[in-house]
Amino acid sequence: MVRNEPINSEVEFAGGIWDTWWIPLGEEVYLHYATDVTRYKKMEEELRHLSVTDVLTNTYNRRYFTHKLEEEIERAKRSGNKFSLIMLDIDCFKSINDCFGHNAGDLVLKSMAELIKNRIRKIDTLARWGGEEFIILLPDTTVKNAVHLAEELRESLSRMDIPGVGSVTASFGVAGCCPEDTIDTLVNRADNMMYEAKAAGRNCVRYMNECE
Repeated sequence: MVRNEPINSEVEFAGGIWDTWWIPLGEEVYLHYATDVTRYKKMEEELRHLSVTDVLTNTYNRRYFTHKLEEEIERAKRSGNKFSLIMLDIDCFKSINDCFGHNAGDLVLKSMAELIKNRIRKIDTLARWGGEEFIILLPDTTVKNAVHLAEELRESLSRMDIPGVGSVTASFGVAGCCPEDTIDTLVNRADNMMYEAKAAGRNCVRYMNECE
């Protein structure tokens, strides 16, 4: 014991989590007790998961993604490492909802999110940005490699056969982080590239290769 101070720690034991205390009562005499806090820890983890997750697609939500992007921008400034963003939007999504119903639209969103999650790395971050828009943070990734991934995802998505809907497509925009970037400037650049893909006829990838 340090200066006869109580020691508190959490211990995993017998499949549970225990909050343990060692309290000094005198020389070489201690009171020890433990409380099973497994249920509370599971509730805490569930609440944390809900706070950072989009319920429908089980991807991260916009708030969590913004936090991760801010961290990555600061890391890039310190290390000089490159990273990129991919922004994508399902083409003609309103028509999917109008023709097949909102349940079908939800299935499209979930199917696309699952496809992307199964392809990206553990260090990458996928989030639902809003509506039918998704965004991917790719640490230590050049624009060239991000474009290659975007093309692969675009092709894979267009080949999917979604029950009750058939095939769908998406438009992709790619941008790399520049030294002066903020969250807003970087996301806006990826967003602008995505809308260029829309304007070019949809189901394609557009990117900005250099910092200006």
